[in-house]
Amino acid sequence: MVAAKLRTFLCTPNKTLLALPSVAGTLTRGLTHFVRILAHVLAPQSLALYIKEDSPLFIVMFEFVVKDGFEEQFLASWPKTTQGIYLFKGSLGSRLHRDKDGAFIAYAQWPDEETYRKAADIEMSAEYELHRQNMRDSLNLESTRTLHEMEVEIDYLHRRGFDV
Repeated sequence: MVAAKLRTFLCTPNKTLLALPSVAGTLTRGLTHFVRILAHVLAPQSLALYIKEDSPLFIVMFEFVVKDGFEEQFLASWPKTTQGIYLFKGSLGSRLHRDKDGAFIAYAQWPDEETYRKAADIEMSAEYELHRQNMRDSLNLESTRTLHEMEVEIDYLHRRGFDV
């Protein structure tokens, strides 16, 4: 039973970094954030962190509406904001897309809905909060919206590491 509830963190190249029982709840999430930050400091160029567990992944899709003349600022601040959310708030990362009409659509992955909901109450470091504020300043917040919130039914998306 305990083996079925392990969270395994893999670090490139496929070395186990840490395994924690998911039943630890808040403690596990706190340690997860600590491990991500520690790994970022120790090996920022080689970190590829994945979580394997039984709970369904939670996905949130956003449409970002950028103010006229602020596209460069948005594109410069989005990656760092996303890194901060990954390192401090527990997300599994995100992808930013541009559709055929030019709209920016982001696809964000979370280990579960609870982590996503609690992320709003977690503050990032001052550096990442500054990137977040720059991104928010570039957006028309009245038009920016959440398109979908959903659980993953079947996960067959290949994961790869990214530089943090």
